[in-house]
Amino acid sequence: YDKLGNYEKAISNYKKAIDITYTYQKPHYKLAVDLIRLKKFGEAEKHADFLLSIVPGDASYLWLKGLVCLDMKRWNKALFFFRKALWLDHSNWKFYFYTGTAMNHLKEYDRAFWFFRRADELVPGNPVVQLSLALCRYSGGHEKDAAGYAARFIDAVGMSSVSEFLKSSPVRFYHIPFGFERIYPMIK
Repeated sequence: YDKLGNYEKAISNYKKAIDITYTYQKPHYKLAVDLIRLKKFGEAEKHADFLLSIVPGDASYLWLKGLVCLDMKRWNKALFFFRKALWLDHSNWKFYFYTGTAMNHLKEYDRAFWFFRRADELVPGNPVVQLSLALCRYSGGHEKDAAGYAARFIDAVGMSSVSEFLKSSPVRFYHIPFGFERIYPMIK
């Protein structure tokens, strides 16, 4: 059901699985991810907390808790969990990306930029990262630098596909406040 986008049905099935075997971790994780997708952050947080109570040092569970905090606009708390996940796993681009996202919200643009650049090194040319680099530089007052990243983003997705990309990306771009009107001036 997840692949079909039927998150309500998937959630129902994960809850049934949890009723059968409460301590099995996978349904809790998948349930929390789908609850985040449906913006049911309080319930998602309960499952993230449960997972961390079982395996406190799991990088994926720390990242999940960070996502919940980010969605609840608890930027410092999100940053705390993303940094802990990074400490455990330096090879996951999403950990760098979301650390940068939290720092961007805290208006720590230079530090955020470093984390976005590191994510870019791990997944070169990823349009999600390119857009985040552009917006971070733009927000930090580096318009020329931002224009280069914006151009790389548009090269990656195509000018006619920018709007569709923003709507359909699996990464939730509402973490970084922007719109096409902020991208277009960068590449003129």
